[in-house]
Amino acid sequence: KAKIMLMESEENYHNLFETMEDMIIVGNTDGQIIYTNGATSLKLGYNQEELKKMHILNLHPLTYRDEAKIILSDMFNGKGNICPLPLANKNGSVIPVETRIWFGKWSGEKCILSIIKDLTKEQEALQKFDKLFRMNPALMAVSRVSDRTFIDINNAFLKTLGYSIDEITGKT
Repeated sequence: KAKIMLMESEENYHNLFETMEDMIIVGNTDGQIIYTNGATSLKLGYNQEELKKMHILNLHPLTYRDEAKIILSDMFNGKGNICPLPLANKNGSVIPVETRIWFGKWSGEKCILSIIKDLTKEQEALQKFDKLFRMNPALMAVSRVSDRTFIDINNAFLKTLGYSIDEITGKT
């Protein structure tokens, strides 16, 4: 009965990890990848075996690797658990992500556990909103409720009233 319960428990965790849209990566304390879920392969374009031959830092675009190395080192030293740097898929396309990490054990060994959220849809929505806000012919402004200070102003607001963005931002 205990063996059946253990097998069911393992199957439950496997199903959870493999049906998530978020990427899951487990690395050893040297940063070598030891496990990834299906979403990781799907989004990054590498198969499981290719990923297991890689270092976590190699998933970042080359232009971000030095910064990623510093952030990873800080994480290992307890200075944060979030990395905002993008990843690159196999064909070189950059994927905006947010990576959260925890330390734990995997197969009895110390490891770094990470859940990586793909922010592509959120960034696309933000870009659409920004374009609609900036180019809208109606005068629009965003202000902080607590003190009524202008945070952002659209082009129509500036053009119609004749101010520069610096003259309005931070004012009431």
